Formats: sequence, structure tokens, C-alpha cells
Amino acid sequence: MVEIEPSSDADLIYSDEDCIDDQETRQDPHFKSDWNPELFLGCDFICRLGAFRRSLLESIGGIRSGFEGAEIYDLAAQGG
Repeated sequence: MVEIEPSSDADLIYSDEDCIDDQETRQDPHFKSDWNPELFLGCDFICRLGAFRRSLLESIGGIRSGFEGAEIYDLAAQGG
């Protein structure tokens, strides 16, 4: 939420990620780079957490079937 207000013109916001086990121990951090178009073309570094501008999603028709497990990457690729 800290980034949404200053980045109000952003079409996509993504962040670092981590998993927490039943004992609340962090165990699987994924630290992501700043936006890098070349890296994005080579791998899905947005992964599980991406917030998209609603008007962008509507303009590309939303989530397409057949991309289960890679929906965020597909949305980002279509919107770019």
C-alpha cells in the first residue's frame, strides 16, 4: 500500500515475496529487481503478487483461460 499512492500512474505494482511456515518462520524469500524488461521476457519475476490497474485489465479482456498457474505473467505480457 505504501507504493500505490506515490505510484498512482503505475499500471502494475509488484513486490518481494516470502513464505511463512506454521511457526511463523520466514523460509523462502524472493527479492525482486526494479522493473527490467529484458529480465521480464526471460522469466516471471512478478510471480504471485501483482496489482494491475483495473482499466488495463479491462482493455486486454482480463485473465485468459489456458494460463492457469501463469495468469499474472500472462496479464503483464499482454499489458506491456
